Amino acid sequence: MRLVLYNNRVQDIALDRFEIDMKKKIYLLASFCCLVHSIGYAQQPRLIVQIIIDQLRGDQLVRYQKHFSDTGFNYLLNNSLNYQQAYHPHANTTTCAGHATIATGSYPALHGIVNNEWYDSLNKKMIYCTEDIQASIIPNRFTQEPLPGRSPRNIMVSTLSDEIVLANKGRAFAVSYKDRSAITLAGHAGKAFWFDTTHGGFITSDWYYKQYPTWVSEWNKGYQASDFTWNLQKPAQEYTNFSSSPIIQNDQFFGQKFPHQVTHQKGQNYFKALSKTPKADQLSADFAIQLLAAEKLGSDPGKTDYLAISFSAVDAIGHHFGANSLEAEDNLMVLDKTLSHLLKNIDTNVGLANTLIILTADHGVNDPPNYLTQHHFAAPQPLNLAALTQFIHTILKNHQLPTEILTTIIPPYIYFNDDLMRNQNMSMSQLTDIMTTELMRRSEIFRAFTLPIVSHGWLSAKVSRMYYPYRTGQIYLVQPSNQAHGAKNTCRVNHGSPWNYDRYVPLLFVNPHFKKSLFTREVHTTDIAPTLSVLLNIKVPSGAVGQTLPEVISNFNAITEITTKVPGEQTNSAAKAHND
Repeated sequence: MRLVLYNNRVQDIALDRFEIDMKKKIYLLASFCCLVHSIGYAQQPRLIVQIIIDQLRGDQLVRYQKHFSDTGFNYLLNNSLNYQQAYHPHANTTTCAGHATIATGSYPALHGIVNNEWYDSLNKKMIYCTEDIQASIIPNRFTQEPLPGRSPRNIMVSTLSDEIVLANKGRAFAVSYKDRSAITLAGHAGKAFWFDTTHGGFITSDWYYKQYPTWVSEWNKGYQASDFTWNLQKPAQEYTNFSSSPIIQNDQFFGQKFPHQVTHQKGQNYFKALSKTPKADQLSADFAIQLLAAEKLGSDPGKTDYLAISFSAVDAIGHHFGANSLEAEDNLMVLDKTLSHLLKNIDTNVGLANTLIILTADHGVNDPPNYLTQHHFAAPQPLNLAALTQFIHTILKNHQLPTEILTTIIPPYIYFNDDLMRNQNMSMSQLTDIMTTELMRRSEIFRAFTLPIVSHGWLSAKVSRMYYPYRTGQIYLVQPSNQAHGAKNTCRVNHGSPWNYDRYVPLLFVNPHFKKSLFTREVHTTDIAPTLSVLLNIKVPSGAVGQTLPEVISNFNAITEITTKVPGEQTNSAAKAHND
């Protein structure tokens, strides 16, 4: 009997402690609610500026930091929440897929942008990621003949820019030298502008406007293609890449080494050469600055406007000269000045304190072939499409199947004809099983996956995020690490693999009120859109799979007072730094 009473007493004590703990929790919760009610929500940014630097690998800002000014890249680094281990979570790391992933917070398997171009198995034709025959390009003063239509129609889910507009939170714009970069970032409801690489000037399509705003026409009126020379910013001996071996190019028009002469000619050569110089990004920044002022972004009380700028020259220069070249290093030095000019104008028009800046990249890049072989890596083996096609034809013949079953190869995808397979003596799954086994016998192929796959392995999970019906082939190819990944020859640098060097990108969230912080856990580019959606109290994009980054929310909510800035009035330390 005593034991029972003792146990009952223990139980009573436990209940008493439980009640006390609950009362404490209720009191703390009530106090917190009162505190939130008294403080209210932290003021939201008046402007979000999304900066994407095409092909900027995650280590390159630190690698070349000694060249940067306090008002350019170093301003961003010194006022940022820096996620040092940020990666794209998908396998095919290309420009269109990367921009769409950042914009939507989603995988290619959901947003549908599986490559820069793909074969449409339903309509039996090649598709460029932002092409649209129903959308017409609005001619500008330079236009000489009609251009292919462009729109975001192929993006199958909403973007962050869409959600901002749908919530009546603000307006959304995107600018880039490349059409696919601007269009994916602007989404369906925003406005996109890109450079006409055939005739010159910035253009858009009738998806966005019936006619150009006056300020666009004025910018184009002031632009004129002209000859220019790209010189090194410093003596060559001061460059990290001074001793790097150059990639030999057969390009007499542009030149092999500094100084690079760009001469205006009729046709596309001038604008292709222009894209491989810092001037391409200067044009994009100049146009974005005019947009910022003309559209009065960040000026509506209680609203948050969105401006995305994708800088493309790093990608073009990286492909042509390699990430370890004098050109790549010098271009980042000039881009630092371009960013400084852009930031100064943001501060003048909106205030950097009222702006949240996000810097990231659509993909990374590997080191160039000559640099790898110099450090005892095996020489890269690019895919020889003619040889690969012949190899597949041989396998088809060996199994009494017509060679026409192979529709096309658009690396990393192999497309087979489903209609022809229905009348054969084996199923499509049997064929792909045979093909993947045989393909992996080739030295230039590391893995061959049948799509769709459901797997959680390090490599297969990334490949599984690429499958989209009728846009991807039946087989997905992965080349060995440090291979050329679709490059046409061993001299040209490329990207597009699931290996870390192609997935690794910078990720900075920047505001002058942020204390410089470094985070080393792995995060993904799919986390950007959900984080910004939570910050703005709007719904996340429809296909978003990323996680909210709590440090961004907590740091921004810790800002109890954001300077209310009158356009044109310098009121913060960043402005002072720019003026100095």
